[in-house]
Amino acid sequence: MEPIRSTSHRTSTYMAAEDAIAEVKLQLAEEKNHRLDLEKELELQKNMRAETEVALKLLEKDIHEKQDTIVSLRKQLEDIKIINLEMFRKLQVSFFSRCPDFFSFV
Repeated sequence: MEPIRSTSHRTSTYMAAEDAIAEVKLQLAEEKNHRLDLEKELELQKNMRAETEVALKLLEKDIHEKQDTIVSLRKQLEDIKIINLEMFRKLQVSFFSRCPDFFSFV
C-alpha cells in the first residue's frame, strides 16, 4: 500500500506544480497585456505632447505677429497724429493770413 500513496502524493504534487505553472502563466499574460496597455498610453501621451508643442509654437508665432502689427499700427497712428497737427497748423496759418482782423472784432 505504500507505493500507491507515493504515486498519489507524486500525482498531487505534480498537479500542484501544474496549477502553480498555470497561475504563473496567467499572471505573465496579464502583465504582458498591462505592459502593452501602458505602452499604448505612453505613445498617446507622447503624441499629445508633440501636438501640444506644435500648437504652442503656432500660438507663439501668432502672438509675435500680432505684437508686430500693434507696433506698426501705433507707428501709423503717431504718423497720422503728426500729419493732422501739421494740417491744423497750416489751416490756422491760412485762416489767419486771410482774415487778419478776425480777432480784432472780438
